[in-house]
Amino acid sequence: MTSTSTASGPANRHLIMAVSCLFILSSGLFAVYFRPAGAITLLVGCLGVGWTAFNDDSRKPDGFLARPIDWRLLGIAVLAALILFVIGGEGHFFYANADW
Repeated sequence: MTSTSTASGPANRHLIMAVSCLFILSSGLFAVYFRPAGAITLLVGCLGVGWTAFNDDSRKPDGFLARPIDWRLLGIAVLAALILFVIGGEGHFFYANADW
């Protein structure tokens, strides 16, 4: 079965596959620096995520993964995440006083 995409854009499955690739590849490269037991555990986890993200058996023609991406909702989620990162200090934009 080929991937589902409509005239309105890529399906949610494509977004999940792209994000999964980023996490799987970075984690797989990170496993090189672990001892064998930790590296094997991490690589098995990467294989599990890859199997879940790229498995064709879970496709349903009317399911969430087959629907086109809701760009408005995705934009709101990304904006909320960026706001939480800034408020949480992830970007180190704001610094506390020395006596704080």
